[in-house]
Amino acid sequence: MSEGSTMNAIYDFLYDNGFMPHGYCLLWDEKLVFAHVFSDATIALAYFSLPVFLYVLIRRRDDLQFNWLIGMFAAFILMCGITHLFNIWTLWVPSYGVQGVLKLVTAIVSIATAIVAWPLLSRILAIPSSEMLRTANEALRKQTGALSGALGQIQEKADALEKSEADLSRSNEALDSFAYIASHDLKAPLRAIDNLSQWIEEDLEDRLDGETRKNMTLLRGRVARMNSMLDDLLAYSRIGRSETEIRAIECENFVRETFDLVDAGNRFALRIEGDLPAFETAVAPLRLVLTNLFSNAIKHHNGDRGVITVAARPNGPVIEFTVSDDGPGIDKEHHERVFEMFQTLAPRDEVEGTGIGLAAVKKTIENLGGTISLESGTDEPGLTVRFTWPASMQRKEAA
Repeated sequence: MSEGSTMNAIYDFLYDNGFMPHGYCLLWDEKLVFAHVFSDATIALAYFSLPVFLYVLIRRRDDLQFNWLIGMFAAFILMCGITHLFNIWTLWVPSYGVQGVLKLVTAIVSIATAIVAWPLLSRILAIPSSEMLRTANEALRKQTGALSGALGQIQEKADALEKSEADLSRSNEALDSFAYIASHDLKAPLRAIDNLSQWIEEDLEDRLDGETRKNMTLLRGRVARMNSMLDDLLAYSRIGRSETEIRAIECENFVRETFDLVDAGNRFALRIEGDLPAFETAVAPLRLVLTNLFSNAIKHHNGDRGVITVAARPNGPVIEFTVSDDGPGIDKEHHERVFEMFQTLAPRDEVEGTGIGLAAVKKTIENLGGTISLESGTDEPGLTVRFTWPASMQRKEAA
């Protein structure tokens, strides 16, 4: 078939197919023709207005979901309007082929819209309604109010904490003032008493009997004890409030150095059990703890010589220290009492001490988050002190 005959066939199908206009079916009744023209024109006008409405909607609300689906509905409605207009055209012109093509296009657009719309139904239904949004907004408003109230309470607590810190700062200043008084003003009369007792003893040397000399020596001993007690009180008050050096130590060397400072007479032996770890720590607090434990073990020993054993092993974030001696030990009923201030088990005239040493040890250890406990067996003599110490401390960077 030639190209010309093909075009003629298409033209005949679309326009000149020998059929009569649709008006003949209505017998050209004016009322029927008017009714069809008016109704199709009105429907077409409504159909044409809806795509315009949808176009304006998606242009102004590009945040809406499924805008592309709204566009497909607009195309489907537009094609429906065109078919109604063509219904008016075919009342006078029998272009039924064109009308069929338009209906086919409308069918394709409509079925495509339906195919993509149904699977989206569940997602569309999941979009919150205005009532749901109002409810959510009301709940959010209540939560915001509760949050504002909580923030207000937090602010009040922060203000209270700030006030507490200021009060604590003032208390520390007062404590520092007390420490100054203790180290200077309170010691001055003690020094005067000590000097006065020596002058009296020197001036009356020829007339003092043995009992009086003993009492004068006892007096100076009491003065020395009071001086030592003031020094210990001063050290106790400063625990945890002053910065201290943090550095890496070889634990065994550190323990031996501390022990040599305490056992100046070399009466006691130090035994290291196992390998002691190396770690970074606050040097002064650890030395204070070990010094007091070694000093107590030596002072309260019931013999001229003895052995003190030290062990230390890492256990996660802490190091577990053990300090044991072969002295008389401490009865279990006194294990808590010895950590109280000014508590001594032996009379002070027999064993010189202030009763602050173990209290300072406990405060130092607990200030760093550790624990301390005593063990004293009935079968074997001696006392074992166990305490935990941080395995690592952070050095402060220089400003």
